Amino acid sequence: MNTENILKVAAAIAEAPAERFIMGTFLTSVENSHCYTGTRASRTACGTAGCIAGWANLVKFRMVNNPKALTELPTGSFHSIGQHFLGLVGEQSNDLFLMNNLSISEFDELPGDARKAAAVNVLEHLVKTGKVDWRKAIEKTGHKLHCFQYLD
Repeated sequence: MNTENILKVAAAIAEAPAERFIMGTFLTSVENSHCYTGTRASRTACGTAGCIAGWANLVKFRMVNNPKALTELPTGSFHSIGQHFLGLVGEQSNDLFLMNNLSISEFDELPGDARKAAAVNVLEHLVKTGKVDWRKAIEKTGHKLHCFQYLD
């Protein structure tokens, strides 16, 4: 694991407006983010919203606040670029980027601040333990997903 890069991504997400964090898409315009969250986001300086893999790409290529990030990011697999940048091994990338098979669409219906906090929580937990635990990260925000009832 590259703990330095994981913490850089966590810090970038923590500093960004809540509407810029959406797990249902690698990267999209903030104007289109309502397709994933059900609420229309306001325009931000950068204008992009994305998931952890998308944010890893933004941080890696130093485009976190670049309003042209959607058109200027290098092409390639956001998933594999994010995986290598964060130094993820084995199932870590799938667990992190695909949320341990939890409902991404249900997650994206959480309030923006809760989504953002959960992302920071899961990344900090990964650094501390080497494990991805979205359930713990979400519950730490005071929220639960309906799918949790099927996991108990």
